Amino acid sequence: MGKPKKANDFFKTPQYRGGNAAMKKYIAENLRYPKEAAEARIEGTVEVAYVVDGLGNVIEANVKTGIGHGCDEEALRLVRSLVFEKAINRGFKTTSKRNIKIHFKLPKRVQPSISTQVNYQIVSSKPKPTPVPPKKKSGYNITVNIPKK
Repeated sequence: MGKPKKANDFFKTPQYRGGNAAMKKYIAENLRYPKEAAEARIEGTVEVAYVVDGLGNVIEANVKTGIGHGCDEEALRLVRSLVFEKAINRGFKTTSKRNIKIHFKLPKRVQPSISTQVNYQIVSSKPKPTPVPPKKKSGYNITVNIPKK
């Protein structure tokens, strides 16, 4: 018979409140797509290495692989805003090194529906037809003169 297994809680690492699913949700809700990256249609993944102290604060964050156009800075901003639970191991505050990948994917653009608007007016044979004032929407104005018989 073997010895019983000991619990793996000898060294505790700081965990995000709510777990990884809550951290992914926080990142998705707080990610602000950089204007420069959106204009350049840049998509990709930024990998950030960061250090969490024993109090649960991110004390250091560096981009390992980036895509530029403001995405690296946004990923660093998000990682620095993360708050973890405290991890005190046998009275000592420890630091923990971690990596995270933040995905930047452009939202699907909704294609505007193209519609043509035609405004027309039937006018009896007058010397000068009254013009139809243009509306803000794009379209055509058609005036039809019908002579009386």
